[in-house]
Amino acid sequence: DFIGIFGDCDAFHAQRIWFVMELCSIGPISRLFKEIGKENELKQSDKEKLIAYALRSTLQALKYLHRSGIMHRDVKGSHILVTEDYDIKLIDFGVAGLFSKERPKRNSSVGTSLWMAPEVIACANQFDYLFDERCDIWSLGITAIELGDGEAPLANLHPTKVLFEVPRRPPPTLKDVTEWSENYSVFIAACLIKDYEQRPTAERLLTEQDFVNFDDATVKAYRDLLRNYHQKLSTSNVKSKAVELELSTVINDDNDVINKNPWIANISKSAHLIDPENNLANLDHLNAQRLIQSIRRRFNKSLIYTYIGDVLLAINPKQYLPIDNLNFQLKYLKVRQDLLPHVFAIATKVYNQMMINHQPQCIILSGESGSGKTHAAQNLISELALLGFGEQQALENRLVTMNLLLESFGNAQTALNNNSSRFGKLLDIFFSEYGTIVYVQLSEFLLEKTRVVLASGNTRNFHIFYAILSHFLRDHSNPCQLIDQESFELLKKYKDYTYLGNNYDGTLTSLSLIDLFQILKELNVTDDEQASILAILTSIIHLGNVSFQAHTEINEPGCSIDEKSLPHFNAIRRLLKIDNEQFTQSLCQSSLMTRGETVTKLNTIAEAQQTRDAMAKSLYSRLFDWIIFVLNRYFRTELTYQPKLVIDPRKRYDKDAYHNGQLSIRPKQGDDMNKFKREDSNDGLCSISILDLFGFETFDYNSYEQLCINIANEQ
Repeated sequence: DFIGIFGDCDAFHAQRIWFVMELCSIGPISRLFKEIGKENELKQSDKEKLIAYALRSTLQALKYLHRSGIMHRDVKGSHILVTEDYDIKLIDFGVAGLFSKERPKRNSSVGTSLWMAPEVIACANQFDYLFDERCDIWSLGITAIELGDGEAPLANLHPTKVLFEVPRRPPPTLKDVTEWSENYSVFIAACLIKDYEQRPTAERLLTEQDFVNFDDATVKAYRDLLRNYHQKLSTSNVKSKAVELELSTVINDDNDVINKNPWIANISKSAHLIDPENNLANLDHLNAQRLIQSIRRRFNKSLIYTYIGDVLLAINPKQYLPIDNLNFQLKYLKVRQDLLPHVFAIATKVYNQMMINHQPQCIILSGESGSGKTHAAQNLISELALLGFGEQQALENRLVTMNLLLESFGNAQTALNNNSSRFGKLLDIFFSEYGTIVYVQLSEFLLEKTRVVLASGNTRNFHIFYAILSHFLRDHSNPCQLIDQESFELLKKYKDYTYLGNNYDGTLTSLSLIDLFQILKELNVTDDEQASILAILTSIIHLGNVSFQAHTEINEPGCSIDEKSLPHFNAIRRLLKIDNEQFTQSLCQSSLMTRGETVTKLNTIAEAQQTRDAMAKSLYSRLFDWIIFVLNRYFRTELTYQPKLVIDPRKRYDKDAYHNGQLSIRPKQGDDMNKFKREDSNDGLCSISILDLFGFETFDYNSYEQLCINIANEQ
């Protein structure tokens, strides 16, 4: 019957200290309320009395603690226990903090996210921010909602996201305040005042709030009411048992406790198989050393994916791993806790959130060059295609086609990666109300246009230019007939292509120009349009070799086309079908508007070179935009097998019925086709966006594009 602390030592054992606590056999109040509600027809008025009894007792415990200079800092339903005499006890002082007149406030951000006060959360980032014992009052207010609604506010969010939402949102309330008394709602509102300096103390709440201010006779009546309901619980189905105390610890390489869960109940048989390091956010003590150790240990086991809260961390293995096949995709069609972290799980989770909440979702891919972002994006698309179509092969083939084309025009070799994406890509996948893919839309941003004119050293220009040179410099028959013979001879003769790196040696590229134009043909690009694409690209190659010379006359300003580069200059004129004089003027002259008049100015050699480079960048940028337009046009017209069904937008989504085949968006023989239509607008559609973002970059020479890329990553 001893309760307290005592030492145990003898000649054969080391000294040990034992903490002996009272057994609260009924268990947590939050669990007890759920059990009573399941097995009994619990009246709303009686439930409110039981809540008032539990909160009053907890407030008395907090009043005693605060008077003793202790703040609990982790008040919640699972830490409020019921004894066999139906008294209320507040437990678990593992993160409690001391305060005094000399040090009345603390600044440690600790607790359980759903119950943490805004001022406690703020201390994580604002190191000069402080809080006092009234943080426990906020936690008690959240507990009051938990006991009434059955769960704490924001319980559907990940704990990490809760820390962002609590300071931004207004104080929470009961889900349906009309079901409860005014005193209950007023008590919660008093506890959840966001300005903690205006929040009442435990002592004030006990005296000023009618919800918890009642005499000892009422306390006895409420205790007896709790006893009566508890004793009615069915012994066959839901029998209240003593909560088994179990201390679960995981030891790292340095023998430090990293995870402590004193209360573990109803553990499933497979729980011991789940590695706690699958999600590093679940670990109590996480620092840089622990993070690196965990990731390295998992990587050595070929576990390249690790969760950190809502974030999936992926390490590029630089080798093939059999974890991206269809069998793995099928496993991750449902969210299961026993599955290892995977990019497929992210796709499924986001898809479910979109369908359940009817809100657009976004997946952001970020990392250094060569970290595997593009591969991860392809896996995301593949899983979403399976979720949103069932027969994903057709859509996957189209998306593979898209990626091949985008890599040709938007990727280049850098010092870190031979196939680095040099543009940002946003892919919007639109779904019908039944979760089937309607169409796909692609957007690009931050195209590294500077690379067109500044490829040097161990970096290269965009892949498409080398595909052109590799084809025409080696295929002397010029079978495609997409470029005139004279320009073809120029390509064979001149090797110093400035934009592509000096003295290009004609090394074969892995890309085939014929294959690329076959892809363009599949995208419904006409022969004339293909010829125009080749003309623009070849013109840019020649444009890099256009040089300038100063006028030979003494003191005459301006410059002209260098005679040595006239073959390149003339090739550009013929390819783009532009006038000789106009082309010369556009490079060697510039026009200024002043007071409504146009003033023509002769360019210096440096200014003419800047104009030439700007022309090359503009040509390539406009061509890249047109490629994006062609892809979007293709996806809009080719995904006709997935029409949008016009239905009442208020109708709820029945996901189970859809996956069981009871609902289908595909029209069947005999259906009234007037019920089906395609719309060009996005109204009524849900979407998932996949943002493939640049990683942080720093080169020997950093352009405006690197500034934009790095700012985007910092945000």
